[in-house]
Amino acid sequence: MFGTPACVIPYPDAGKACKDGSECEGLCKAAPDAVIGAEATGTCQKDTHDIYGCYDEIKAGVVVGGMCFD
Repeated sequence: MFGTPACVIPYPDAGKACKDGSECEGLCKAAPDAVIGAEATGTCQKDTHDIYGCYDEIKAGVVVGGMCFD
């Protein structure tokens, strides 16, 4: 962002199946076609910069509201 150098650190559990962020080093991200309010399994965030764009999270096995970051 803004051309500022930054370190991208991969998470050791990247891509692991999850039902809550407490199971991941980063976020538990829902699939792009996940429905908010539905029960689902997601995947652990891949690295420290895998937060940009739009996505939903999984908390306690349920897809919760979307977020968008530029």
